[in-house]
Amino acid sequence: MKDEKENRIPKIATGDSIRGQLHLDTFYGKIKMAAKDENGSLIRNGDGIIQYLKDKRGNEIYKMVGRKPIDNVNFQTDNIIDEYLADYLKKQIENGVHQNELIDFQGNIIRHLRCEVKSGRGVMNPENATIVKEQTYKSNKEYKNYYYADSGDNYMFGLYENENGRKIVSINTFDSAKLSINQNEDTRREVFKSKEPILVGRGKNEKESKLVHVFLPGQKVLFFFEDKEELKELDKSDLSLRLYYVKKLADANTQRILFQHHLEARNDENLQKYFPKNEFGTKGKDGFSSFTENFIAPRLLLTPTKFNFVIENKDFDMQIDGTINWKF
Repeated sequence: MKDEKENRIPKIATGDSIRGQLHLDTFYGKIKMAAKDENGSLIRNGDGIIQYLKDKRGNEIYKMVGRKPIDNVNFQTDNIIDEYLADYLKKQIENGVHQNELIDFQGNIIRHLRCEVKSGRGVMNPENATIVKEQTYKSNKEYKNYYYADSGDNYMFGLYENENGRKIVSINTFDSAKLSINQNEDTRREVFKSKEPILVGRGKNEKESKLVHVFLPGQKVLFFFEDKEELKELDKSDLSLRLYYVKKLADANTQRILFQHHLEARNDENLQKYFPKNEFGTKGKDGFSSFTENFIAPRLLLTPTKFNFVIENKDFDMQIDGTINWKF
C-alpha cells in the first residue's frame, strides 16, 4: 500500500488472519533483570556499572512485563517485578493501608506496578513475544525500543528427542505467517532450524537433540502401554479405543498437547456436565493426564514424557475403511 506521494506505508500486524490470532491485543515491555543485594539495592561493579542476573548458561535474564493499575494488582498471584517493593507494599496492606493509598520508598502514592506477564499456566516467555511497533522515544538498549505482544495461537509443535528425553518447541501463528509456511513437510522442518540447537537434559548431561516430528492439529495417534509392537496384535475395535487426534497445541510453556478421542463428539459444556468438577476438576474438558486401559478418556492433556503413541504418516497409514498399514 502507498500514500498519495507513492511512498510505501509499512504494515502493522493486527492479529486477525492466517486462520488464527497473530498476537493478543495487549502490549507489553521487555526488561533485563538487574542484580540486587539483600537490601534491594542495585549491585554494581568496580566501575559503577549495574550488574544483571544470568542463567546457568551465562545468558542475561529477560522478563516480559505489563503496567497494571494498582487497584488491579493481586498481591497473592501477580509476580511483581520489584520483589523488595512488593514486600514493602504487602506490609502496608497488613497494617490496614488501602490498596490505592500505598506509597513507595520515597513516600509517593503508587498508581501502577510492573508485573510479569502471565501466559497459559505460567508466565510469558520472551522468546514467544512478537514485536508489533517501535517506541517513540528511543533507548540505547535495543530491547527497550519496541512494544511487544503475546504471540497468539500455536501453529505447530516440533518434537525433539535424544537419549536424555524429549522436548516440545513451538512455532506460533505470527512466525508462520512471516515465514510463509505451507503444507510441505520439508518446509515446516526448515522453519524449526531457526530455533536450533535444541538442548535436552540437565546440567552437564545436556545435549543437542533431533527433530523427530512436527505436530499439527488433526493428526492421529495410536496409544500403546508397553511397546508399539503390541498394536499389531489388536483388531480394529481395540485399535479404535486407542485412536486419538491432536485437538489443540495447548501450551508452549508447559509443552502440553491436547488430544481428543476420535469418536468423542461432546462439546466443552457437555463434557463438564458428564464429568462433575467436584469429582474430576476440569479434566473432562481440559484433558486427563494419562492414557489408561480401563478408562477411555474423552481428552488427554499430555507432556512429552507421556507420549506413548505412534503417529499417523510417520509410524502408520490409515485407509478409508480403517485398515492400518504399519511402518515399523
